Amino acid sequence: MEGEDAMSQVRNEYRGHAFMVEALLEDGLWRGRFHMLAHEDKIVHAAANEAGLYRWVSMDDGWATRNEAENYATEAAHAVIDRLPHPMANHDS
Repeated sequence: MEGEDAMSQVRNEYRGHAFMVEALLEDGLWRGRFHMLAHEDKIVHAAANEAGLYRWVSMDDGWATRNEAENYATEAAHAVIDRLPHPMANHDS
């Protein structure tokens, strides 16, 4: 861990939803968290806001590496996004 930054942030997108993943080194363990980035689609924005997803959502477990924390937080974000309205489904073709 020596020489490794104690924090990382990665911007991601999944199914048309943008989110930020962060890994923090705390007490020798990496902890992951995510939050949704604002969305121009009013239905999607309202659903994410209602769920509190614009605030950081922290994972409970600590991990040995930054990569594990980032991956776990990314998987959690994907699981949440799978329950949100898809942005393209809210527009007429």
